[in-house]
Amino acid sequence: MNTKEQILQMVKDGDIDINEGVKLLEALGIGNRPTPTHTKSKLRIVVDSADGDKVRINVPTSLLKAGVDIASKLNINGNPVDMKGIDMDMIMQAIEDGSSGEIVDIDTKDGDTVKIFIE
Repeated sequence: MNTKEQILQMVKDGDIDINEGVKLLEALGIGNRPTPTHTKSKLRIVVDSADGDKVRINVPTSLLKAGVDIASKLNINGNPVDMKGIDMDMIMQAIEDGSSGEIVDIDTKDGDTVKIFIE
């Protein structure tokens, strides 16, 4: 496993957060390589619970492509966010196609909302 793969695995395992992973990659000169415009995009996940809890996650899409399973790490008050109905393969395809804008919009009967954007 090369250094880049080790850093990405550490992010995936939760040993370091995404920002630390990006800093390590940049320190190694990996994050400074020119990339196509759409790979500089970010996946934004916005979760608002009816109880007033708010979760905001911004992830460079390049980390998602490397296999970081962000959906499994979302929770509010220690409870996992229900991601049923969200097709992560569809999201990855939209990223690869260079799509942008809102791609998921969920409003539950309990008043919780989940929105996913590519910017």
